[in-house]
Amino acid sequence: MENKHRQGEPLDDHVSDAFIAAVAVTCGLVVVSRNEAEFRNTGAKTINHGIYRTLVNISFVD
Repeated sequence: MENKHRQGEPLDDHVSDAFIAAVAVTCGLVVVSRNEAEFRNTGAKTINHGIYRTLVNISFVD
């Protein structure tokens, strides 16, 4: 999140995403999201939800 702040990206609208990114980075997890751009410059590894569904071949409730 520090990178987002340094690059001038607003953080106020993304507090929940910041918490998700912080947990993912701290615990070594990957964030699965439809909107990977929200996690840009957070240090969190991400994978697109659609790609994940294809790779794992599981069904999520939409």
